[in-house]
Amino acid sequence: MIVVQIGANRGNDDFTEIIKNKYIEKLILVEPLDIHNEKLNECYKHITNKHIENIIITDDENINKSKIYFHKLDGIEYGNNFELASLNKQHSLNIRSHYNENDLIEKELKSLTLNKLFEKYDLFKIDLLFIDTEGYDEKILKSIDFNRFDIEEIYYENLHCDINSLRTFLEKKNYKVTPHVLLYGWSDKAEKNKKYG
Repeated sequence: MIVVQIGANRGNDDFTEIIKNKYIEKLILVEPLDIHNEKLNECYKHITNKHIENIIITDDENINKSKIYFHKLDGIEYGNNFELASLNKQHSLNIRSHYNENDLIEKELKSLTLNKLFEKYDLFKIDLLFIDTEGYDEKILKSIDFNRFDIEEIYYENLHCDINSLRTFLEKKNYKVTPHVLLYGWSDKAEKNKKYG
C-alpha cells in the first residue's frame, strides 16, 4: 500500500490502526512540527520506506511559506503535544474558549500543495490518504487534481468544515462517502466507486 497522512502529529492514532498489519510500500507523513519526528519514527519503525515532511500543506500553489498557530498550553510541558496546531489562527481559540490570543505561538514553515507533494514522491496512485488538519481538510481536499492523482480511499476530519458541501464534492468525484467513522465518529471515509472507475 502507498499511504499518506496529512497532520500526523505523533502517531498512535486512527491512521496507525487502519494501516496496522498491512504491507506498506511507501509511507508519507506530513507533520509541520518537527518536535513529533522522534515519536513518529518510533511509531512506524517497522516501515522502512517512510518519509516525514515537516511542512504545511496548503491549497495555494502561489505561496511557498505558511504560518501555523498553536497555543502555549498545548505544548509538551502540558501533555497535549500541540494537537491543536492549525493554519487558522482563530481555530484553537474557538475550540478552547479559555485560551488567550496573546498566548498563541506562530511558526512560519515551508508549504506545498498536496498536488506538489504527490509529484515530489511520484505518487499518482495512492491507496490511502488520511487528513486531519484542524479546520483545513476541506480546502486541501478541494485543491486535489483528481484527474492526475488516483486515490482509492480518503479519510478526513468532518468537524470543522462545510460537511455537506465536501461530501457532495467527493460524490461528484466518484466517491462513496460513509459519514462518522472511526473511534469518535469525527472522520468521514470516501471510497472510490469501483463501478465508475
